[in-house]
Amino acid sequence: MYMNEKTFELSTEPIAHGVQIDDLIATTIQTLNLKGYKTAWCCSGHVKEGFDSAYIQFEFGEITPEELPSGWFWEEDGHMQYQYASCSPDDLKQEIEEVMDDLFKWAESLPSTY
Repeated sequence: MYMNEKTFELSTEPIAHGVQIDDLIATTIQTLNLKGYKTAWCCSGHVKEGFDSAYIQFEFGEITPEELPSGWFWEEDGHMQYQYASCSPDDLKQEIEEVMDDLFKWAESLPSTY
């Protein structure tokens, strides 16, 4: 998935001023940015590579959410992170999907910063 850095428009094809974003977290990142929580980078986690955590880094000096969704925590360098517990690829895939669904609902519930 691609997101325009200026308009936050999402596309399945490369777009002008676009950055590539994991499909499972793309609508969450779009929602956060539209509400004024400017993100720098993110990852939903990857089953094939065995990447067992998700994270969102907000732009330095920008407004960040006061409360995080269940299971998420702030890392020392300022990004929010979720550590998956599943070990098998099938369980990890299901956990990633569930966590990303919850993350999107959380982003939708946040107040706008504008």
